[in-house]
Parts: sequence; structure tokens; C-alpha cells
Amino acid sequence: MRFGLMLVVLPAVSLSCVAAEPTDTMPFTVTNPGRCDQATVARVSIPVPAGRIDGAHPAFTVTNGQERINAQARVISRHPDGSVRRVMIGFPARIPAGAQLEYTAGVSGDAAAPAGRAERFETEAFAVEASGGGVRLLGADGGVLAVAEPFGPDPGGEGSVTVIDEGAHFVWLRYHEDGDEWSREVDVQVSRLGEVTVTHRIQAHPAGDHWTPDFGWTLTAPGAQAANATAGPAHMLGRDVDSRFADEGNADLIAQLALSDGTLVSVANPLALRQNRGTFEVGEAEGAVRIRSNRNEPVDDVESDGLMIQEGAWRFSELVIVPVPRETLAARLDGPICTHADWRLYDAVYGTGAPLDVDHPALRGAVEKAIYALQEMQMKGDDLGSMPWKWVPGQARPEYTSPVRLNHSLYAWEEWFRSGDGRLRKVAYDWLRNYYDLGMYWGPNPEFYGACRRGNLWRDRPGHGPGTFNPRFANTPIYVHKGWSSFYLMFEETGDPRYREAAEAAAEWSIAHQHAGRSYTRTIGVVADAVKMYEYTGEQKHLDNAVHLWETFQETQGQNLLFTESGKPAVGNDLYIGNDQMGYRNPFVKPYIAQYATNGLPYLLKHRPEDRRLRETVFALNDWMATHRQPGGGWGYPHYLTAGMSWNNEYCHGIMLAAEIEPKPIYLDAIRENLAPEVQLCARYGELGSGVNPWESAAGINAKQREEKYKLAIDRDPTRDYEEGQVRFGQSPDNCVYFTVLLRDYLEFATEESLVEPYSLLEKIKQLRTTLDPDVSGPARIVLGEDGTAAVSLTVDFKATGPARASAEIAGLPEGVRAEPAAVEWTAPHGRGESPEMRLRGTIDEDVPITIRWRIGEGWHGEVEAVLEPGTGGEGQAG
Repeated sequence: MRFGLMLVVLPAVSLSCVAAEPTDTMPFTVTNPGRCDQATVARVSIPVPAGRIDGAHPAFTVTNGQERINAQARVISRHPDGSVRRVMIGFPARIPAGAQLEYTAGVSGDAAAPAGRAERFETEAFAVEASGGGVRLLGADGGVLAVAEPFGPDPGGEGSVTVIDEGAHFVWLRYHEDGDEWSREVDVQVSRLGEVTVTHRIQAHPAGDHWTPDFGWTLTAPGAQAANATAGPAHMLGRDVDSRFADEGNADLIAQLALSDGTLVSVANPLALRQNRGTFEVGEAEGAVRIRSNRNEPVDDVESDGLMIQEGAWRFSELVIVPVPRETLAARLDGPICTHADWRLYDAVYGTGAPLDVDHPALRGAVEKAIYALQEMQMKGDDLGSMPWKWVPGQARPEYTSPVRLNHSLYAWEEWFRSGDGRLRKVAYDWLRNYYDLGMYWGPNPEFYGACRRGNLWRDRPGHGPGTFNPRFANTPIYVHKGWSSFYLMFEETGDPRYREAAEAAAEWSIAHQHAGRSYTRTIGVVADAVKMYEYTGEQKHLDNAVHLWETFQETQGQNLLFTESGKPAVGNDLYIGNDQMGYRNPFVKPYIAQYATNGLPYLLKHRPEDRRLRETVFALNDWMATHRQPGGGWGYPHYLTAGMSWNNEYCHGIMLAAEIEPKPIYLDAIRENLAPEVQLCARYGELGSGVNPWESAAGINAKQREEKYKLAIDRDPTRDYEEGQVRFGQSPDNCVYFTVLLRDYLEFATEESLVEPYSLLEKIKQLRTTLDPDVSGPARIVLGEDGTAAVSLTVDFKATGPARASAEIAGLPEGVRAEPAAVEWTAPHGRGESPEMRLRGTIDEDVPITIRWRIGEGWHGEVEAVLEPGTGGEGQAG
């Protein structure tokens, strides 16, 4: 890699040693969820209300009430008036295991200019010198302790280096090089405590699909000694993506070295488990320790199992070098620290409001389950961070088919702003990073630059194996290009300029190409992105784009202000529409399409309150959505009366936006009848309810037969679903991300009791069979042995994620026979398991029927019938 003399320095500040008294203090927290204390340079991006902090390079101090620390500060973004909007604060901190510490940051005076040269940084452990994308660790005498270098395809061009951040506590450099077939980007991040993180990205330029070549990092440490050299490359494929570095089986993924001057360091690929592909090898040769971390690894059939990279896409590999023992690094990787500004600061800048605060345990449990589901469904492996179409509790294998869309990520970010729940930040961060690298077009064709690519063209081959990537295609239908304003949030949260570039490029593509007219009415949802970008940046072109989308949309509206997917007149509203193809032939008002407008137009109305048609459209659409539902409170797909009802938080979020303008009773009723079943079913079964499967499914009447059976939508009686249907629990990303914000906003107008009190139809729903009903079996016959004893247990196949409390008892025992114990309790995990034994004692002369009653959780219960037989000798048996 060759780099020229171009050096781009982004704004950065280092501060003097003596901390002045701060002003305009801003609170934030630092949380260590890990199992060991962490000494690190904590970095937090703080939102600053408009007008509070002016100046080109304000200086900051941080205090925890006991000590005041000079912080490194970098202004990330500014309000339209020039005042600071987001500032990245960095300072050394020691956070005990499991602790959350409170700090405040404040302006302390004028900042000094950065000292030294960014490409050489003195740490408390060693000096770090960066050059050409690699790094050298230098001892006190200037000798080389270790060299880390990227390997992979060489672009062969001239490069540039950008100083993203530098100061007394932290430096961040980015090296970039473009070639004809490949580009390469290397990030070097170093803290004053000696924490080094290097990231190597490669980008493919030729058209079409390709197989990713070997690339990654090598580290050479002359005169060092390795505590745990590996016999050969340690492979990632086949490991549990949800396992931990601290697990004994993953000991080979972290190398511990004693460098030639005695300094102890540990080295790892921090994403080895979650990327689930690659090798890590530690060896000693010629007086040096050599580590090779490869993002790739050999597979038997590259066509089905290889790591794909497409035109314009990026793949990346990371390496960390930290002067701590192996066990400490493992704990840090398993539980990295999390920093979060006070929610009031986010609210002042983004208008995101206060966090949800609920008392009822059913509501708290439902919120926790929604967050759990988001974590569980997010893809690992080759498509790390992408979201699937759906997720089912306790599913046997991860889902790798995905629409690869981005428009729901906003609500994960905003809930992180309110709650400070680091799990949501991780979901949002991984989602956006994946979409930047793989879901947007960065190739040589300027027509598509920055456009969102279509998803779900996955590698559907027999024996799919470990190739867990959905190829993107179609650069790009204009209705796919949405959600991109969240890149600006990613930029402000991380300070990484590549995400500002993504937001700006996507916005320019939208301005140049998008409309919401005929055939593309769903593009009206992009109004939310355009308005958000206007609010984030203050640039008028973004608000103009939102107005343009609204104006092109108006031509598709009927006299009632409703619209169809194609924008053509609605002729199919009264028909029974069982699939999209029929709906395309017979345009109708489709809830799924209408919600794009209900979730987008209220954002524009805030900035155009005088637009009467816009206001009337918001209410006309939401009046229709709120009143055109099935008896159980949800909607069918594609028609609202199509068999199979789903509760839909995304639809209700749009209704809630209208309720915040005018809280009509029909809006609040619709939201209550959507949330209450989800909450109460979660309390009963431990999973968020998602809908009711139609009675026809149990009767063996498939979707095609339904289309032949019903001509008009009213020909089908939906009330039978609540007698003969089946409750289901599978979730989608969009249903989960809206759950907490919908609950929070609804409770501004209603009580918690309104969601937990029973009502007749919901009580009927609770009695239906479920898609997660456990399979519980026991012995058909129980033989008392000659000694008058027999052991009895149940076999349970529990389909929910679990665990759940379970119990069993034997009823109907004849006189002279007793059970010891008479009842048992245990915790039923997901999957197949056994109950504890109940031992029978006594004698009988003839066969006697008995009943074993069981219960799992609050909702599942049943009976197993058995026959108790007199024995003929030997130990009693159940069979």
C-alpha cells in the first residue's frame, strides 16, 4: 500500500493538564456489563442543545463528583446557528465490574492545539507508530516490540490518510487507497492506555458477484513468548455464534504474549464468533511470535459455502491488541463498556421524549421480550447485523432470508436515546454497519451511487451450509431506498464520517430519483427520511424533497384521500384478496401500503401545519386504518380481511402519530386492541403474541382453496378464528422495534390497566391452541415391581425460548398406593427434557387408570393418562 502526502485533519482537541471549573454541565453514564473491572478510555457522544455551546474548539472536563479530568473533545456536528450539536468526549476511566457510574461533562475554557504527530502516539504501555495502514509497537528504548500489518488484495494505487480524531487520550487514523479492482481502507485507533484496534476493509469494483479473497491481519513480535500457541489455524465456522470468548472452548481465539521487554499483551479478532468465519493462528518461528487472523477460511465448496462480495460492497476484519491478560480481554470482549448521555440531552436535540416508565410486571415483561427478540433475530455470520423477514421463538436454526431494508432502524436508535439500553445500540449499530457495507451501492456506476439495494436474493441451494449471506440485487427500485436518514444518527453517535457520507449520498440519490406517484405510492414513506435529514442538518433541500414527494403523491389519491399501491383507482376493496398477485390485478386500499403514508406524513405536517390537504390526508388514512380491522384487533394481509390476523405495531405507530395530533377514541381503541393481546399473551405464555392463524388452517383448507371459496371479503366469517384458530408468536423486526415506543406513547393517553384488564374476545383468544404448545408425554403403563415401587416421569418438548416453571402431579391413585413426592416442580428449558421422578409405592390387584396432570408457565396445562398395573416381580417400570 502506497500513501502520498495528502493528510486530511478533522477537528480534534487535546486539553491542558489542569482542569478548569466546567460550565453548562451535561450528565452521562458509563456502564460496565462485564465480569471484570475495566480501565479504558471511555468515549461518549453527547447531544448539545442548540445555542448552549459556541466556539470553534471548546474544551471540556469530566467529573464524577470526586475528581475532575481533562477530556479530549471533538465537535462532530453543529446546529444551523453554528453552535455545537454533538461532541465526542474521551477520558480515562476505571469502571468496576457490573457498575454504572455517573459523570458530567462541561465546557472549561479554550482548548490547546493538538500536540505531537498523530501517526506516533505515546501510551502508558508502549509507543504506537502508524504507517501505511500498519502499526508498530515500540519499547522505551525505541526498539520494535511488535508489528501488525494488513494482508489481502493490493489496490496498487496512491493512498491518503485522514486524522479523524486526535488528542491527549485517543487517536483515530484512516488510510484509504483506491485501485482498479479493489479499494482498501484501514482504521487505526489507539488509546493512551495502550488499547489498539485496527480495522481492515476491502471493496470489490468489478461488476457482478465474487468470492472474497483471503484478507486480514498479521502480527509479528520479535523476541516475544506466546502463552498459548495453537497447533494450527483455529477455525470459526461451526462455533456457537452466541458463545463467549471466556468459554473454555474458545480459549484458542485469544493470544497472550509477553513482548520482548516483558510487557504483557493479548490479541484477538473481537468479531470472530459473531462473524463466524475465519481463522486465527498463533505460532513461534525464527525467534518471533507470529499471529495470522484471516477473515476467510477454507471451505469444501466455495459456490455454496464461500464468503461472497459484490460489486461496490465492503468486507472487514478487526484485530485488537490490549495490554491485559487473556482472561481480562475475554471478559472485555464479552461485555464492552457502554456510554450514554442523559435522555434529556437527546430529547433537547432530537425531540425523542422521556423513556418508558411502567409499573405492571406484564408490561415490563413484554418490553423485555421485544428487546430479546430483536437481539435473537439479528443475523450473525456473513450477513452480521442484517435483519430477517421473521423470527420464531425457539426456532431450530437462524433465519437467513431477509428483505434487507433499513426503514425501521430509526426506532432502535431513538429507543437507545431514551433508555440507554446498550442492547438496542448494538442492534442499531450492527444494522447500519451491515447496510453501509453490503446494502448500499458504492460501485463505479454513478447512477446508483449511495442507493439502497434490493434484498432477499439469497443463495437458495441444497445443503446451504455456512454461506449465510443474502446477495443484494436491483440497483435499485426507488421504493427500496428508505431508512437512510439513520446513517446520520450513526455518524453522530460514533463520529465516523463514512456514515455521514452515506446519509448525504442517499439523500442526494433520493432528491434526484424518488417520487411517490403512480406505481410507487409506497415511496411516500421516505418523507420521514427527508424530514429527519432536514431536522438533523437544517438544510432546506431535504425539506424540499419531502414536499416534492408529498406533491407527487397527491395525484394518486381518490376523492376520499385514500390510495392504492399502484396509484390506480380502487376496484378491489370488496373482494376477498388472498395474495398480492390478485391485488395487483384488482387495486385496493392495502393496510401495508397505507402505513407508509401514516408513518411518514405526520413528520412533514409538523413543518407545514398550514397545509390543509396534508392534515386531512393524515386523518383520512388513520380513520380508515383504525376502523378497518379484524375482530381480534389486527389486520390480514394483503387485504385487512384476508384470513390470518396479525397484530401490527408498525401500523399502530402511524395511528399513534395521528393520535398525538388529535387523540380520537377510535385511534386509542385500535392501539389498545393491538397491544393488550400482545401483552396478556406474553404474560401467559412468556412470548409476545403476534396474531391468530385462521380456522381454515386446522380444517385443511389452504390459501388457494380459500380464494376459490370466498369471492367477497364479507363471505368469510372471521369470528370462527376465535373458536377454532391458533395463536402464533413469531415476530418480525418491524413489529419489535415499534413495540416499546408505541407502548410509551399510548400510555400518555391511557392507563396501564387498560392493557392488562380482561375482555371477552381476548379471553377466548387465550384459550386457543398455540403454535408453541409443548409436546408432553408419559408412560402408557406403569408396572409396580415386586417391591411395590415404580418410577414415573414426563418427557417434555418445550418449543418456547424458555426456561419456564413447570409442575406435575399424579391424580386418581387407588387406595393403598401413594406417590413420593406427590408433585414435582422443575424448570423446563427450550427443547427436549425430563421432569423429576415421582416414585409410586403400594400394591394393587388389577389394572387401575391414573392421571398425571402437568403445567408449564402460566398458560400451558394438560393431562397424561396411564394405566397402573400390578407387577410380576423386579423393579417397577414405566413404559
